[in-house]
Amino acid sequence: MLVEDEEIVTTLVAIGIDTDAIRSLIGACQAAQGLDELRRDLGFSLTVFNAATEALGPPFPQLRFEAQLRRSFSDRLDELRPELRQRVRNAFAGETRDALILTKYRDAAALGWATFDEAWISTHDELDDNIIDERIENLATIALPAVSQAPEVPLDVARQANRIVIMENAGDVQRVVAAWTTKAPGRAAHTAWVGKPELLAREALASGVFDFGTVSFGDLPQALDLAGLWPAGMPISLDLNDLGLVADDLDRQAKAEQKRKDEQDRQTKTVRFGSTDIVGGTNESLQAVVRALSEGLESKAFQKRSGPATLNPFPDGDDKGRKRRKRGTSDKDPIYLTDQQRSLIGFAGEYAAYIHLRRTVRNFADEHWISSLGRSFLCLPARQDEEGYDFHVPRWRGGLYFEVKAHTGDPGYLDLERSQVAAAVQFADERQGIWKVLYVANVLDPSLVAVHELANPFTEGNINLYRPSSRQGVRLLIDRK
Repeated sequence: MLVEDEEIVTTLVAIGIDTDAIRSLIGACQAAQGLDELRRDLGFSLTVFNAATEALGPPFPQLRFEAQLRRSFSDRLDELRPELRQRVRNAFAGETRDALILTKYRDAAALGWATFDEAWISTHDELDDNIIDERIENLATIALPAVSQAPEVPLDVARQANRIVIMENAGDVQRVVAAWTTKAPGRAAHTAWVGKPELLAREALASGVFDFGTVSFGDLPQALDLAGLWPAGMPISLDLNDLGLVADDLDRQAKAEQKRKDEQDRQTKTVRFGSTDIVGGTNESLQAVVRALSEGLESKAFQKRSGPATLNPFPDGDDKGRKRRKRGTSDKDPIYLTDQQRSLIGFAGEYAAYIHLRRTVRNFADEHWISSLGRSFLCLPARQDEEGYDFHVPRWRGGLYFEVKAHTGDPGYLDLERSQVAAAVQFADERQGIWKVLYVANVLDPSLVAVHELANPFTEGNINLYRPSSRQGVRLLIDRK
């Protein structure tokens, strides 16, 4: 229900409010863009303003800035985190270190005690550093022991020094532990003892034991035992006599380790095509890929699956792919392809494209495969591999240029490198030639591999067939029918 200004004036004058003050208030209400701007113009604190709107009742809302306040607190806490962890370390330095104290130390170092003050939501529209710092200081006084013995070595310096000691000796210590655990049945060790030294160092440093000073090689068994990593029942020593071991035990373990490393190295170079495992980086690798794919690529099914792709246009204003996906968390390290694996997959894609082009492009010849992988496979003279395309078929009115993008699945995107973007832009008007992408899907499966021809995304009529993705430097999403 709208009320005229004069009605407001009459009502408020009747209860003794000055007319000029009333008109000034009405003017401020009309000029303000919102309640918060009105509050600021009138000089009211958030507490006073919310008390007034609460007394008025609906439809007058309470002003809240919770998201902004929480973000300010979180940002300031992140800024202070190294300093606060140093303070936590100093507070626990004088405590007798045992499993219980270390648990308390790790909990305190996680800064769970530094909490946001929920009362701020109803009293503050913004937080400055002084307000947040005072809150954290008060909480620290309650949550942390009083400092009685601050270590001379800063926290980060201690951790880095101890990391070096662990990493330099991890191989030898892991070998001794492995020899002891395999010496008799029923013995077992923490998973950190099996694998890369980085894992052992990570687990050790996360325990908090190594935060309070530097350790030497001789200190490692006791420190690792306190960290909960030393095998149960194993004497806290690296002396072979104490452990019931002899030099031959370590020699056998060293041979077993080397055998395991050789197998791990082989696996990091291996890609499975269909049912065939192929190790990259050897003279026979490329020919092995050809043999693994040959039956599938010679089939009529491959020919039927392959060819020019029909892409669904993205509607104007469609932000599909632009929104950043929420990153998940994992306690596992990411697995990346090695150079040998990338080369095998890249060659497989190019070879599938080569077979496709031989069947579909007039006057196609081996010399038109110009990438370094192709030239190596065909035993042709090497060329520069930075043209922005893998195949070039000359034509008197402009050549055909094909860039291959191989995928182990069918993800619906293609990543373009700088030279490829430059080539695509150069040929966008198609006056000098036609540049296309050969999108090779399911390259590891001979029964599913297919070569889809995609039009130049920078040609004017094709722009709505692609959408940039913010997850990569240049990633263009597609929606193939």
